Formats: sequence, structure tokens, C-alpha cells
Amino acid sequence: MSSNYEVDYSVVQPLTHILKEKCKLQPGEHVYIIGDFAAETELIRAYSSAAGALGGIVTIIQYPNTGWNPEDPFAVPPIVPIAFENADVVIEASESSSSMCFSHQLELVGLTKDMSKKGRLHSYDRPLKDIKYWGHYYTKEMEPATEKMEQLNQIVMKSKEVRLTSPNGTDLKGKIGDLDLHNRNGPTKISKDWICEEVQTAKFPRSTRMAVPGLECQYAPDTGTAEGVYVADGPCALINGWPEYKNPDEPIKFTIEKGRVVNVEGGRDANRVQRLIKTIIHADTVAEFAAGMDPFWVNDGVVNMEKKGLGNIHFAYGDPVGHGFVFHVGDPLCPIHCDNVAYHGAFWLDGKKLLDDGKYLY
Repeated sequence: MSSNYEVDYSVVQPLTHILKEKCKLQPGEHVYIIGDFAAETELIRAYSSAAGALGGIVTIIQYPNTGWNPEDPFAVPPIVPIAFENADVVIEASESSSSMCFSHQLELVGLTKDMSKKGRLHSYDRPLKDIKYWGHYYTKEMEPATEKMEQLNQIVMKSKEVRLTSPNGTDLKGKIGDLDLHNRNGPTKISKDWICEEVQTAKFPRSTRMAVPGLECQYAPDTGTAEGVYVADGPCALINGWPEYKNPDEPIKFTIEKGRVVNVEGGRDANRVQRLIKTIIHADTVAEFAAGMDPFWVNDGVVNMEKKGLGNIHFAYGDPVGHGFVFHVGDPLCPIHCDNVAYHGAFWLDGKKLLDDGKYLY
């Protein structure tokens, strides 16, 4: 890595803020940047520059892309668990293989049990061009949208049914109980004999993990209750290889019955989704309904940018949060979480439309 390489300040600035204010990185602490070979070189440089500017001692680990081990498509080399055990701050910067997948694997064997003492930043599937837009999350410009999101989350907590609709044919309903993705207070069962808890610490006031910036109202529907049709005309997870970010070749129509994806229709990319759902255990489980609430989103074809865009909606199949967590013992466990975006969406609670194509109705 050349020492005279200049990194775009518009990218380094928000990363520096996250590492300092959210991950509480201190001078002299060890920072491990973990990414697959699909991760952009410029992105790795930006993380390294931000961590180094704060006095962090940076080590970079790059591992093979997804699929290198035919017996386990989400396998990671032995060096990755060592990094989790020994680093003070871990930055997960993967592209072809979501870091959620190897986080699931590591958590299953207990290697992240001490992460409550560490800082951790997920940035999977986020290209460099997205990160320069993260700066607005730390300005007063974002406060009105954040307030509206918090208001909607409070309404969700009191609701019993959520519905997603869009002009392209989406009409999907699901029941919601007393659990949501924002207020999970452990313990959460992951198997019959293993419990994972969300730990609140001084290092991470909210939890041991910090997700990438964004605003969305999201929930996991009660198991077996999702019914209807969802048509994705925006970006969809895992249909295109990095660095090709684009919408599906044709809108993808998902038919959902009793909480499961029972049919997928469309073009070439729909066939890829169908193969994925048939290949990975419990991938047909409906895992999330959500509405984007970020007024500063950019239409760049990237799932993790556009799914949070105000006016867009998304649903996910696979695991509820992508880490192999389940809300109830016996619920399906899946190693992936795949979001699918629809434009011009509406978000309903108990029969009342509260968001419609980017307009607040509450």
C-alpha cells in the first residue's frame, strides 16, 4: 500500500467520525480490517486512513470470496476468528460475502462472546461511492427524519398487522407480535442449548454491534403469518456479483403463503433467486418488512443505500437479522438475509396508510 496515496476526504471524514464517536477507538488500539478480495482497494485504504488518523494500529486481512469451500459456502479461513479474538476494533468490509454470514458462524462457536469490550463496524456490501454520503447522518439536517422514524417505530410497537403495497403489484401483509428488530432485549435463543444476548456497554451503548448508517422502520413478521405478493423493481441482494450494482433485469415477483416464498417469477435474476432459495436451508422464510426513511438517499443501484430511501419499501427472505438469531426456539434458522427493494411504496399499520411514496401521513 503506497504511503503517498491520497484518499478522498469526503469518504474518510464520515469513517473517522464513526470510529471515534461510535466505536470509541483510542490511540494505540489494534484495528483489524477484515474483507474479502471483492472489497474495493480504495475502500480498504479509506478505512485504514481513518483508523490510522485516530492513532489505531491497523492490520488488514483479506480472505477468499464466497464459495471457496464447496462444503460450506460461508466458510472463513482460521485467521478471521483470531482477528475477532484479539482486535480492539473490528471493521468488517466484505463485498461478495456478507459479513453477517461469518458473524453467524463465529457467534455459533462463541468466539465473539467478548465483543462487548470491543468496537465493531459492519460495512458489508457498501461500495466506496456510498460512504461519502454518510456524513449527513451526523448533521442537524437528519434530525427531522430521525424524529419521524422514531414516531413510526412507536406506532409499530402498538400495531398488530403491517402491510406493504406499491403500484407495481406489491400487496403483502403480516402479523406482528411483541418483538421487533429495534428493541430486542436478550436472551435470544439460537439453538436448544446456546443463548446469545445483546450486551449494552460503555464501549457500545446500544449493543456490541454497530450497523452501517441509515434510516428505516423495520420488523420481523410473526412466523408463518406473511401472505401476499411482493414485486421488487429495485436492487435485490445476491442477484449480481460485485462490483456490478444494478436493478434486476425484470421485476421479480415473489408469491408468499404462510410466511414462506412459494414462487418466484421474472427474468434471469428471478431464476437466480429461485435457485438460491432452493439451495440454502430456510432461505424461503419471510424475514422482514420495512420502509425506508432516509430523505438523502441516492439512486445508485446499491441495495443497502436504496432500501433505506424515503419512498422505497423492502422485504427480506432468510434470517430475521442475518446473524443466525431466532426470536423463538424452533423458528427457522438461516445463514443469509436478502433484502429486495420496491420503489414508490406504501407502508400500512392496522389498515391505515402511514407512508406513501415518500409522504408522511401521520
